[in-house]
Amino acid sequence: YSTVFITLVGGRVSLRSMYNGRFLSVQGPATACKVVLADQLNGDQEIVLDVKENDVVGVLNYTETVYLESRNGNHINVAEKGSVEAKLRDKSSWQGFQLRTTPSSSGAETMMEKDKVYIYNIYFNCFLQAVDDTTVRCLPWTEKGYNKVVYIFEMAHHQPDHQWFWLGSDLSSSATYENGGLFYRNRNTTHVWQDDIFQIMRSHNWNLVRLRLWVNPLPDEEYAGFPRVSQLARRLTSLGLKWVLDFHYSDNWADPNKQRKPPSWRSLHFDALVQRVYEYTRSTLEQLREVNALPTFVQVGNEINNGMLWHEADESCIEGGKLWQECGANWESFTKLATAGINAVHHVSDDVDVIMHTGNSINALWWYTELGKHMDINLIDVFGLSYYQKYNPGYFLNNLETNFKALSERFKNHDIHIAETTHPYRHVEDPKLRFPETAEFPFTAQGQQDYAQGLINVVKSVRRATAVTWWGGDWCKPGDTEFHVSSSHFNSEDGCVVNPSVYNMKPGYHY
Repeated sequence: YSTVFITLVGGRVSLRSMYNGRFLSVQGPATACKVVLADQLNGDQEIVLDVKENDVVGVLNYTETVYLESRNGNHINVAEKGSVEAKLRDKSSWQGFQLRTTPSSSGAETMMEKDKVYIYNIYFNCFLQAVDDTTVRCLPWTEKGYNKVVYIFEMAHHQPDHQWFWLGSDLSSSATYENGGLFYRNRNTTHVWQDDIFQIMRSHNWNLVRLRLWVNPLPDEEYAGFPRVSQLARRLTSLGLKWVLDFHYSDNWADPNKQRKPPSWRSLHFDALVQRVYEYTRSTLEQLREVNALPTFVQVGNEINNGMLWHEADESCIEGGKLWQECGANWESFTKLATAGINAVHHVSDDVDVIMHTGNSINALWWYTELGKHMDINLIDVFGLSYYQKYNPGYFLNNLETNFKALSERFKNHDIHIAETTHPYRHVEDPKLRFPETAEFPFTAQGQQDYAQGLINVVKSVRRATAVTWWGGDWCKPGDTEFHVSSSHFNSEDGCVVNPSVYNMKPGYHY
């Protein structure tokens, strides 16, 4: 084995063998990649890679300030511009350090346990092949058949000062609209053009997509079935986006008012139902892993503050996971079902974070506290909350901030996401939602933008609150004034062009 240091020197890299302490010569045409030998190395800028003979190291150019944290806790400012990331490739996986593109006020980022940093759709200049202990061959990366790659790497365990911020949108229905002949349109300050919806979101620094999954949906709702979800997942990951898989454990919508078992599961007794949840979750994720499209997050149930997989009319409460109403505090049944799904996620990959999603952010502190009395709360990585002023009139951003901070203070080891939210960009007739009495922002394009930015700012102000995800961002139905159509990212009356709430956002940490 030889170990090389990949170090930035004026936006270029230098290599030194740890086997004999000598600098490595670099072979290959000058156009292949810009690699130079340094007279000396600055110890504060070194990235250590173990390179074996014939291993491949990818070198790429990056355009923003990048910060790296070493495993001894020292912060390293790798480069101001034109930085280079190097990764060692072995037979099993890509390994290396994580990079982050967001300086904190102190000039460095602190990584947390299981924190992840993502390099999106970056074009490699070359690959470096370690021939022996004194020579590295530099060749165009395209000779290896690669032209763009997305990587995720684990980091050391440290407590965070700041974190990556996820700006997400549920785009589950997009393929249905596209197959119906609809075209989404992107825009900048001067032009409007037809574009892929995922590319539109990515181009405006939205970095997360949410997709819902139903077990056996009806033919006219097959967009939420596994074949279509898998197809969309591969499509969005090819663009460098990350995604959330939202298991509904139903053949149709699951929310606080309905959590129907799939008809094909209704004959199962409770223990068999628990096993089916585990097997179904595991099989789904294993199939996604086979096509290199594992999600970054998995929601084990959708808005399950009233439970999941409710019992049938002819069954007792303990045969399902319903909470409250006639079932009271049926925590034992509910947590067995939820834990089965969580265990399946962990079986497939420890790199996928589990979201437990409730539909009520008002009593979230109480709900998660009660949940922790009946299951190991540390099996969950993220608390996901829905926030709709439509369904909680008068519950404004300052109220949400108070509840978020209380939840963050009580549960210091969990991230918090706004898993669903929305606000209209045009007037809607809704007796529950009136500006300014029960809605904080007007129903205009500017009002939608101000609501979204205000919510992002509130979430970012709370420790370990790391995401805002818009619901129904892809809805576009000309002539339809329904609330969710009117709250989309795309203007139904303007040719499905993207709204200012997308292209004027300032999410903070982004690629």
